[in-house]
Amino acid sequence: MSLAFSVVNDKSICSSLHAEKRNKQEANFMYTQLFKQIVLATDSPVHEKQERAEMIAYCRSYYTEINNQSALTFLERYELDESHHSAIWWYSCDGFLYKMLNEACRIQDIETMYAMRVFIRDLHREIEQLCSLEPSRSSTLILYRGQQLSRSAFKEIQSKSGGLLSINSFFSTSLKSEVALMFAGVSDSINTIAIVFQIIVPPVDTKVVPFANIDSVSAFGGAETEYLFSFGSVFRIGDIDEYPHPDGELWFIKLTLTMDKDPELVCLTDYIWSHNLHGRIDLSSFARLMIDMGEHEKAEEVYSTLLGQLSYREDLGFVYHQLGYIRQIKGDWKYALELYRKALEYIPESERERGYSTVATLLCMAQVYCDQSNWNLSLEYIHRALAAIDARDESIKNVSVAEQQSHCLHMIGTVFLEQHRLDEAAEYFERALEIRRRILPSAHPSLATSYNDLGVLYHRQESYEQALSAYDSCLQIRRRSLPETHPALAIIYNNMANTLYWLEREKEAMEFSLRAVDIGTHSLGENHPMTSTFRDTLEGICSANEED
Repeated sequence: MSLAFSVVNDKSICSSLHAEKRNKQEANFMYTQLFKQIVLATDSPVHEKQERAEMIAYCRSYYTEINNQSALTFLERYELDESHHSAIWWYSCDGFLYKMLNEACRIQDIETMYAMRVFIRDLHREIEQLCSLEPSRSSTLILYRGQQLSRSAFKEIQSKSGGLLSINSFFSTSLKSEVALMFAGVSDSINTIAIVFQIIVPPVDTKVVPFANIDSVSAFGGAETEYLFSFGSVFRIGDIDEYPHPDGELWFIKLTLTMDKDPELVCLTDYIWSHNLHGRIDLSSFARLMIDMGEHEKAEEVYSTLLGQLSYREDLGFVYHQLGYIRQIKGDWKYALELYRKALEYIPESERERGYSTVATLLCMAQVYCDQSNWNLSLEYIHRALAAIDARDESIKNVSVAEQQSHCLHMIGTVFLEQHRLDEAAEYFERALEIRRRILPSAHPSLATSYNDLGVLYHRQESYEQALSAYDSCLQIRRRSLPETHPALAIIYNNMANTLYWLEREKEAMEFSLRAVDIGTHSLGENHPMTSTFRDTLEGICSANEED
């Protein structure tokens, strides 16, 4: 079973690990932590039966589609006997659950993770319970884990010696090094490397990092002296040494369990939890997280389900807004506007002229009109949003108010940019950026948007070096805060490709353009207007190179 982990995978960052980079973590780990917070907080006996039925239906559909009879047989057994055994027992026995769960965590398959949320919750709670029964330790514990890693994953870990290794999945270890050696084997392949992790566990707060000996509840009993860690553990990478073996390649990697975190991502995680998710502990919080991760299809499915379950008008207004936003991302502007109008109708009358939701929806509608080149209507909706903000009589020191003001200013700049009023656009972009720098975490996506649009402006002014610098600032933030297949990354790659081409750096332009097309095709689909734009850029660069 592959270990699901995150390391910083950008060569420009990994090549020289300075002291200030020792605590860097990838965005995927942040989303795993947010998912974990939501899953553990939505623990309700009322919904447990329904969630388990959804999980079984999801697994049955998946394994029926690929015609895996052994998995379907195991699923029938689980459906009949689930209550007779613990979640740890089901996880440890020879079935598909541990493989399916950890593969989903490894590749950030949010659809599968969401479907298995009840099992994830049960598994984590049982580890916590076992952990609480163990006597407190004053000495260091040494554990081992053996597996085969791809050479590319191994090189990432090598390049990050001294840095953090963030584990996105549940994972098993043993007190016995010989068990780890058995699982690792040796590698004579050019694609994989046999690895034994030596895991040093100092006395730590196990409420933060739950792990426990599971021999008493495992399907295998005490044969492996097994310790199971919950998902979201973080380790410091230590020595990495090759172990002489006559039959092939074998490496030992020393890891130390740590409480250290990436301060930038901790700050952004807290901000997303309180401002984007609003601390909501319900189905809509899963869907909002899916949007942030770029998983728009699944988010739309969840929100559509919610429409049939909600009765409170304000909640319905929020869901219609989110559905409108997803349609806007998909380029379905007409339907997006219909949904936004519905959202406004559901906002309580007392809040309609000045509420936070009103401003958010008006600004989204302004963006749609801007995308349709309806500049006057776009500006009208922006000024309606500004009027709603002013009507609140709240101080600019209020972060939510200041953030919405920055969105208004940025949107005015966007309209002026499209109207080729570049000096005026620059003024509004800079005003918005000044507010965002002051109130937002340094890795917040809105800062990246500011830098991206300033880059577009500089490019149109033919200030290509300045444009590239702004784009690079955007790229660094998006790499820090977004999954690697997020559409926003495709946009910045495409923009950088354009500017690099004008700087006569054709090879780099081609590389960035190919990345944009790959992400666009994967995340948005081949027929999305944005993907077509990315392909046009690539074809233009290729054609120009052929002419040269």
